[in-house]
Amino acid sequence: MDEPRIPFMQIRPGCILQYDISYWAYIGSSRERFHRYNALPDNTKYTGKMNEKVKSKIRFSVNLLVAQARWKEIENPATKSLYRFKINFITLTLSAGQKNITDRTIKSKMLEPWIRNMRNIHGLRSYVWRAERQKNGNIHFHFSTDTYLPYNAIRDVWNHQQAKFHFITDFKNKNNSEFPNSTDVHSVANIKNLAAYLVKYMMKDEKGLDTIQGKIWDCSQNLKLRDRVTYEMSTSDFTLMKELVARFPDHLITTDHCSIFQLSETEMKTYLPANYFDDYKTWLDQIYHAADPPGYKRVEDINV
Repeated sequence: MDEPRIPFMQIRPGCILQYDISYWAYIGSSRERFHRYNALPDNTKYTGKMNEKVKSKIRFSVNLLVAQARWKEIENPATKSLYRFKINFITLTLSAGQKNITDRTIKSKMLEPWIRNMRNIHGLRSYVWRAERQKNGNIHFHFSTDTYLPYNAIRDVWNHQQAKFHFITDFKNKNNSEFPNSTDVHSVANIKNLAAYLVKYMMKDEKGLDTIQGKIWDCSQNLKLRDRVTYEMSTSDFTLMKELVARFPDHLITTDHCSIFQLSETEMKTYLPANYFDDYKTWLDQIYHAADPPGYKRVEDINV
């Protein structure tokens, strides 16, 4: 006799996920299900290489970063004019050869303090970073965030972290300067499919290069929240999915474990039931505000 299974659908940034869960894995309290899930064998040890599981996690986090981000008006410090900002893309590089400094040391003694500074001094909120090996053997980092960070601060704080080791000294000995241009910053507000652009850069797999010691990526805590917009499927849900597939047959991707139906936020608003779309937007709002610093008051919470 086949094991009974329960169909679910999950609304995610850029797609609807359809999958089944074993009835026996589903029954019980939410606390029991949580402990069962976390008691599963840990197959996520850091390999230092890009694989399909890592790609899936990066893709989800980047899509969520973009979906929860909000448009802001930022003043250009040079021209004093305002421009719209949503997401930026930062690259942090080493200004000299890495030599005997390990990847783990650079991440713990340089990248982590840089992130703390950006968070504590410049209000860094949601972010995703990815470590990558350059052809010269150095590690470098791609970093994307929904927070406007001043370019000078990005560069100066990163160079301060480099100065803890030999990187600034070696650069000065070679270039007669203590101020390397070790960072690159792009606003990516004008790219039509922003999430796809970021995913492309975050998921590059440089074949033939050395592995990264330890984790090759991470994200802010709010992007790790376990809650999802999930529904046990009803007859009307199956009808909805059938109609969507008939309308957009090329949007469907089928794997061994689930079906993925790609859908933009505009298409979600158009074709999903209003309560489903409202649940999705409420979830994004929760993700966004989970990045609020302690003591932060939302504008709508302030009595004026």
